[in-house]
Amino acid sequence: MGKIRTTKMMLAMLLIMAVLGTAACSSSKGSGKTASETNGASDAGESPLVVLADGAINLGTGSGDEVVERRKKDMLTTEYGNDGKFQYEWTSSINEEMKKQGIALKYEDWGWAEPLIQKQSTAILSGQGPDIMIGETQSPGFAAQGVFEPFPEWLDQEIRENIVDGAWKPMEVDGKIYGVAVQPGVSNLYWNKELFRQAGLDPEKPPVTWTEWTQMSKQIAEAGKGKFFAGGAYAGPNFGGVLRFGSLLMVSGGGFVDEANKAAFNQPGNTAAFELIRELGKYNSKGALVSNAEAPFWDGFQKGQLAFAVDGPWRAQICKDLEMDCGIAPLPIPEGGKIGNLTIGAAFLSVPTYSKNKEDAFKYIQAAISPASQEIVKTFNIRPVIRKDIGESDGYRAEHPELYQVYQGLRENVQGLPTFDKASSKVWQAFQEAMAKTFMTDEPIDKLLDEAQEKAEKLTR
Repeated sequence: MGKIRTTKMMLAMLLIMAVLGTAACSSSKGSGKTASETNGASDAGESPLVVLADGAINLGTGSGDEVVERRKKDMLTTEYGNDGKFQYEWTSSINEEMKKQGIALKYEDWGWAEPLIQKQSTAILSGQGPDIMIGETQSPGFAAQGVFEPFPEWLDQEIRENIVDGAWKPMEVDGKIYGVAVQPGVSNLYWNKELFRQAGLDPEKPPVTWTEWTQMSKQIAEAGKGKFFAGGAYAGPNFGGVLRFGSLLMVSGGGFVDEANKAAFNQPGNTAAFELIRELGKYNSKGALVSNAEAPFWDGFQKGQLAFAVDGPWRAQICKDLEMDCGIAPLPIPEGGKIGNLTIGAAFLSVPTYSKNKEDAFKYIQAAISPASQEIVKTFNIRPVIRKDIGESDGYRAEHPELYQVYQGLRENVQGLPTFDKASSKVWQAFQEAMAKTFMTDEPIDKLLDEAQEKAEKLTR
């Protein structure tokens, strides 16, 4: 990740992003008092700690008590699944811990993806917004721009000693940590064991190399005779596609940016990954891997119509809920490739530089990565834990073999998606167009990537 830019450059970047989005949402800046300055008791009406609601946990808007009560009421009045129960336990635990420290919470829901990025950009530019920001693909880019507060030494040390690298490494800039994800994931390869059996393949032996992957895909598609297909990595022209397909760039030695955080779409490793998905496309119905919406691909996998899927950790629990016999393994690697991955579903917690409640904000983050909170993550088996003492234990491996596999991935070379200094959404659009053309045309891959690179360079001059 590149060096932190000057404030002037940062504000220019944010202004460009803000123009694309909606107006700023109102929020509390706080009085600046910490728990220690108010005799251990923060006044909820005076200066609550304002936290953006986590899109993954779906907290909604309201005080800590209101959010907990809403989750409890929902559990009593609706048929709540495992995910809903986790939401209740998680919010209750964090809320109680903050109360013990005299810190009142207020959650604000700004949505997710592009609407969230737009509102965050405006808040940073104006210097008014939540004390804790939560974001996914945009957060590493924000960290590189210097809009987040570096974690204090005590929290930095605690994270390095106790938290798996993939939860914070994407948010490290020049040796300082600017964010941590409490439920991150990486992509793995999932496969439908029943379709393996029907294709005459050993259901316990997934592909290890890209050559094996394409050979198995061909065999599955031939056995399916139009009733089921190979599946693979969803590569639609959106961030869902970029995250899944992007993980293949990592293992092929490619990526999205150079050392200066500038677009580097036409590097050799990327060519190999694009050639792979073009090959996999031959063993699927037209458009299956590149549809504009993700739903058709996931519906196909869940209905037993697709054999392979590259996805985040939640896929393991979905398979169990649907009583599907699924396998999970690390991503296959091409000849000359390397272990690597992208964070997916990683909601990074960060503290903006404008926050007047920084001390309390870092206490919240400490509570979110605590043994107690991570035991809740472990119990509900939806996402991997991030604490080394839990994730590397024999008990976790035995009780949660699928998520242990994901945890192991978080120990390897894990990166986050970059945010470009200028016209970031348009730069990503250039890359996504190359993804779509890979399936829809026969143009040489190198030509498609050169075109995407040329567009990116023009946009970022």
